[in-house]
Amino acid sequence: MKVREFLALVRDEVEASGIGDGPGQLQWRQRFSFLQCYRRDPRVHFEVWPQSRTGRVEVGLHFEGPREFSYRWAEAMARRAPEIMARLGPDVELEEWTPSWARLHRSLPFSELTPSLAREVATALRDFVRVLEPVIDEEWDAVLADAPTDVSSAPREGRRRFRRRSRR
Repeated sequence: MKVREFLALVRDEVEASGIGDGPGQLQWRQRFSFLQCYRRDPRVHFEVWPQSRTGRVEVGLHFEGPREFSYRWAEAMARRAPEIMARLGPDVELEEWTPSWARLHRSLPFSELTPSLAREVATALRDFVRVLEPVIDEEWDAVLADAPTDVSSAPREGRRRFRRRSRR
């Protein structure tokens, strides 16, 4: 199965579940190699990213804004880590992805993209949305209210409260 077909099947499965319905329906973006959905701001989005080279498919919540924006979100998630891990499982990781982006994610192994894997990934994505959207809603105003107007002004020292991705 091609990546685009796989991602379309994941989206179809999630949409069929009704998880994206209601106020502020999920907005979708599909690129060749990944699928994203969000409600409020595309900088805070859920993502599915199959990586054939590593044989892993990532399902996660990404924070892809200016450094301070992303770090404030990561810190909010770190404070809620016990609650999140209790609901999503201990294999969920919070990490710095790039110098300005962070993510909360899990990675599933695969040897080939199949309809069965798409259903499994759709279930994982639905779980992420169900568990994390209420957290996003509860933290939204506090995270944005605490952000300085000049997002580049925050000092780097003492800010890292989550694991930095190892570069290989």
